[in-house]
Amino acid sequence: AESSVIYRALIVANTYTGENTLNGTANDAVAMSGALKGMSQPWNVTVKRNVDASDILSAISSTFAGSDADDICLFYYSGHGVTSSGSASGALCGNYSGYVYMSELASALDAACGGKVIVLLDSCGSGAGINKGEFSASAMTQAAIDAFSKKNRTLTDKYGELCGSKFSVLAAASKHTTSYDLNTSLNGYNCGAFTYSLLTSLGASYPNGAYNYSMPADSNGDRALSLLEAYNGICSVVSQHGWDSGSSQHTQYYGDNNMILFERKN
Repeated sequence: AESSVIYRALIVANTYTGENTLNGTANDAVAMSGALKGMSQPWNVTVKRNVDASDILSAISSTFAGSDADDICLFYYSGHGVTSSGSASGALCGNYSGYVYMSELASALDAACGGKVIVLLDSCGSGAGINKGEFSASAMTQAAIDAFSKKNRTLTDKYGELCGSKFSVLAAASKHTTSYDLNTSLNGYNCGAFTYSLLTSLGASYPNGAYNYSMPADSNGDRALSLLEAYNGICSVVSQHGWDSGSSQHTQYYGDNNMILFERKN
């Protein structure tokens, strides 16, 4: 029954105190947490700020422990990502040390989450998790990806570590390309362009995540956003601001188009 579904969310936001500080990640965490808590789905939200790679994996294990096949788990990350090729492609950066490689992220989520997993990545190169580059995104049909996702892991790895029947993925950028950490010129707050675009699509204000009584990306009027609606909504906001020019902010997605990510029935 729907009432038996438990919704768990882990929000990870890393500022990174080295050379390239991301000033928007702290606001991203507040905004995502606020938006999730305003949904009709009773999200149990855990927030981790400025954590190392090993702590990210530990948080996945602890936050999603005990989830079963009926439950929904959501993993959100805002921070630096790796744009290089090879096994490090798309890896999430620990705040002070280490990387969470896409293979490690997929394995950790697969092991900890019994049911469906929503993965939201506001980081450079994040499309590597579903093996989507700037050009392969259009060249490879969803049907082909779906066919492989039903086969064993050795085959799906070829098409991205996060390709599998339990995953619904939204990534800020294609592999090898960057995503924006926006400065205060946008709306008075530093923020991730992907996160800002997602919240705008949800009808949530930035940076508190409060509902503003509209869901612009809800194309069928059911007061819920499917994976495809969320993707289209993000792309629309990104395009409106011109963030998708050049080699930045090419949003990518993977999964069942009709998978409901967010609901506002109340």
